[in-house]
Amino acid sequence: MITHNFGIIKYQTEDFIVKEKVNFKSLKGPNYSVFLLRKNNCSVFNALMRSSKILKIPIASFNFFGEKDKYAQTAQIVFTPKLNFIQDIKTNDFQLIYLFDLQTIDSSFMLGNKFRITVRKIKDQQTIEERVKKIQNKEILIPNYYDIQRFGKRLINHIIGYHLLNSRYFEATYLFLCAFSKNENHKVKKIRRNLKNLFTGEIFNINEAVKLKLPQYMDVEKIFLKILSKKMNYKKAWKDFPNKFTSLFKEAYRSFKFNQFLIEEIKKQTQNYITKRYEFTIEEEFDYFTKDFPKYIELVYPLEKFEKMEINQKKGTRDLFISPIIYNFHFEKDEIFEGYSKMVIEFFLGRGSFATNVLNFLLG
Repeated sequence: MITHNFGIIKYQTEDFIVKEKVNFKSLKGPNYSVFLLRKNNCSVFNALMRSSKILKIPIASFNFFGEKDKYAQTAQIVFTPKLNFIQDIKTNDFQLIYLFDLQTIDSSFMLGNKFRITVRKIKDQQTIEERVKKIQNKEILIPNYYDIQRFGKRLINHIIGYHLLNSRYFEATYLFLCAFSKNENHKVKKIRRNLKNLFTGEIFNINEAVKLKLPQYMDVEKIFLKILSKKMNYKKAWKDFPNKFTSLFKEAYRSFKFNQFLIEEIKKQTQNYITKRYEFTIEEEFDYFTKDFPKYIELVYPLEKFEKMEINQKKGTRDLFISPIIYNFHFEKDEIFEGYSKMVIEFFLGRGSFATNVLNFLLG
């Protein structure tokens, strides 16, 4: 559940539904096996790690166009090099369904995502409705920030990426394994404290670390520890870590820099904006490794369309602003929170854009 000024999202997983829109511009062929992944309250990495064990293929064999929300009902495409053995997988929280084989596949096939979101416990229906109509009438543009999920539950993925990009492999390892957040559950905190106690300076007792029983939702850390136990070298372990995980941290740093650039440019042009701040929750004992970064992630959303757009519309290959396509929205009585209304809204966003930005603007 996420609480905004004017309402609540993700109260239950069926309140947040995401469906990937893909146009397969390829002939069927012998090179790639394509699957539909449906999941409910499950991360894509967790689903694919479990699938890799069932199909007996390396996790690195799986590819996908974009990470989808964990606390949601989602449908997306994943693909692998052509598999000789194929079976559908059905569990309580995800399904992996084989579709067909293709000759070629690349990121240009991905068009974007369609969202159906229920906002509950609405406190100011009029303001929300006015903001929806501003988007529909193109009276406002939404900043195309990278989503907060890019930075992980602990909000340190970008800091780990910063250390990796600067070849500080010990620092990246120490933060990745040991830094515990105040909002993580007690099992994860305990494991991270135990891992921290196995470090003496930069020397790590990896033999004791691999004996620890990590919970299922620390599968990525488990993979890293297994690799580190074989390499006994931080740099080599990161080099052999599946690229999809290593690049996640590096891209998080680049995402952070993009967001910071856009925030500064918006603040130069207007003081009429709303702010969404995500507080940094890592314990102070890790300050030495995070000191070069603010203790929060802040995003700002202008409440006006700039008369003269002085910001170039692109930074690199990414649009700085987006204009969501809103199919429909309506308000009705909230059956869960008595005395409040709820809104159901459906909209489309192009590839690489996040619903979080639309919701932050609409809900204050």
